[in-house]
Amino acid sequence: MFVEIFYGGAMEQYLPSDLFVILKPWYPTIGVAIFWFLFYLCYKKIIVWFLRSTSAYFSFFLGTKMLDACEKYIDRIIFLIGFYYSLTMLPYAWTQNLGFMRSLFGTFGWICVFCACFKAINIIKPFFSELLGNRGVFANDSLANIIAGIVRIVISMVCICLIAKEWNFDIVGFMASVSIISVAVAYAGKDALANIFGGLIIIVDKSFLVGDWISVNGVEGIVEKITFRSTYVRTFPQELVVVPNNLLINTPITNYSKRGKRRIDMTIGLTYSTTRVQMENFIAAVKEYLLSNDKILHDDIRVNFVNYNDSSLDVSIVCYTNETYLAAPAYLEVVSEINLALMSIIEKCEVSCAFPTRSVYFENNPK
Repeated sequence: MFVEIFYGGAMEQYLPSDLFVILKPWYPTIGVAIFWFLFYLCYKKIIVWFLRSTSAYFSFFLGTKMLDACEKYIDRIIFLIGFYYSLTMLPYAWTQNLGFMRSLFGTFGWICVFCACFKAINIIKPFFSELLGNRGVFANDSLANIIAGIVRIVISMVCICLIAKEWNFDIVGFMASVSIISVAVAYAGKDALANIFGGLIIIVDKSFLVGDWISVNGVEGIVEKITFRSTYVRTFPQELVVVPNNLLINTPITNYSKRGKRRIDMTIGLTYSTTRVQMENFIAAVKEYLLSNDKILHDDIRVNFVNYNDSSLDVSIVCYTNETYLAAPAYLEVVSEINLALMSIIEKCEVSCAFPTRSVYFENNPK
């Protein structure tokens, strides 16, 4: 209907007869080109403007980012469609058989869709964690990267199938071939697949997260990164150890970062010259100090005279602090502060610390 306006008598009466005869076969091509040009202008000036305005009005910044990422690919798709249909309207005989051109334009179109989807995944990747969090599943950047990678693989496979269909390949046979190849690859790379699923289990199960202090299979340190294949652990001497995920899910893991409090356990040995009154005063002074220290949790403080040792009277001191990280200065400062306070209490109570001694008696037998 749109193209028929170029065949009307109005065009004929305004153009010379010989020029009208020359241009008449080109009217359908010109009409289709103008139609797609107007559609493109409508898309750019109205649809895009409306979407951007709506996103700004509702503070939906994700929509604006998606438009910025995918807009140029949508422009190319509209151009390819308009150019192809304009090409089919050319007044030449070869335009009646454009199977090759259609497959070529279809391939370019699906590639544009594929690239737009990849851009969109990069934009929405940070929102995977929020979406899973709303469903009660804790997620972090590592899980978002793994989910984004799986989605990319699926999109790539779909794009390959669609392009194969454009060139009239047998999709069933193609998928069967892909399935056979996939089985062979899966068998050859079963360890790699086990590592990938191990990474998913680690993150979903929340065994540990990036930044946690763990000990596993003789490796102790801080988790720096969790990838498809392995987990990177930075040890305290600063070596970087790469541990396969398959090994992690089959090995006991100690996660020190999950402790809500850290135990401080020490034993003070006093000399045997310590009297009962001095021992009671020492125990009471230590308890009083620990209860007055804000860095010590007051719900479980134990100071007890526990043992008559070979050369000392042992006093056990057990308390907890919420400074759980071993290498952090805060925890070491708490331990140092307690040790200095114990020195002051020992001096105040006039007791002495014992050290291992041995008495040797020589028997003097009369001759």
